[in-house]
Amino acid sequence: MRRNLLKHLPTLLASVALATLAAGCGCTPRADPFNINIRLDKSLVDASTGMVKTVEVDIVGFNDTEKMTWDARKASEYWNPATQHRKGEDAYRYGIPLGHQHQQDTLKKDDPIWKKWKERGAMYAYVLIYSPGLPEDRDKLLIPLDHCRWDSSDPVKIVVGANGVYFETPPKPEEKD
Repeated sequence: MRRNLLKHLPTLLASVALATLAAGCGCTPRADPFNINIRLDKSLVDASTGMVKTVEVDIVGFNDTEKMTWDARKASEYWNPATQHRKGEDAYRYGIPLGHQHQQDTLKKDDPIWKKWKERGAMYAYVLIYSPGLPEDRDKLLIPLDHCRWDSSDPVKIVVGANGVYFETPPKPEEKD
């Protein structure tokens, strides 16, 4: 019996090692830069003039500690000059003015803002939009910066339309421990 056990011990140990490795092969959360493409959709075209509405877009990166504050903050508070929220985020904000002449833009993965976000420990970013007439309850979108949530070869695509801001390419579900 003992000889039989010793004979199969290497196979058993190899199986245990492989099972342990397989269980630990999940993605390790970390914020890696990726391209973020933001575009206006056709719903923002004024039918009478053919002009596209102007929309201000900011992307602000923040860390886990700041997440509750950002989740609770309305985009209208952020854009309100009296609150100074936007001015306070100047160092961590990437601004994109979109409109008739400039209907899409991309935050490139090599943009210096990613370095600032990394120094801040940012694991999230909010896309905040401002344009009169857009719905206030859909004027911000949370982007997880964790590389595990995205296909690294594709840009993250976000659309701003008459119904608010939304993902064209949604993130992968969050991995559970």
